[in-house]
Amino acid sequence: MPEFFETKMGRQFFDATAPRIAKALERIAYRLESPAPLPLVPTKPPTAEEIDVYLLGDCASLCLDDPSDREHAAARIATWLRTR
Repeated sequence: MPEFFETKMGRQFFDATAPRIAKALERIAYRLESPAPLPLVPTKPPTAEEIDVYLLGDCASLCLDDPSDREHAAARIATWLRTR
């Protein structure tokens, strides 16, 4: 009876499968050893106007006419950004 490495399945394993496993393990080890990237943190909370333009585009004035609504929305989004 032939040894495993002498069979067609054994040749496939040693020529293709084993090298793919080794490369995958190298990539895993590299990622585990590399430091995680730092999250992007805004330097200051966005203003209500910046949020209007970013989220609502040209219809911002139709959606948040009341300044207190805009400030409330800005505060909520700023809080959300700090927790990400």
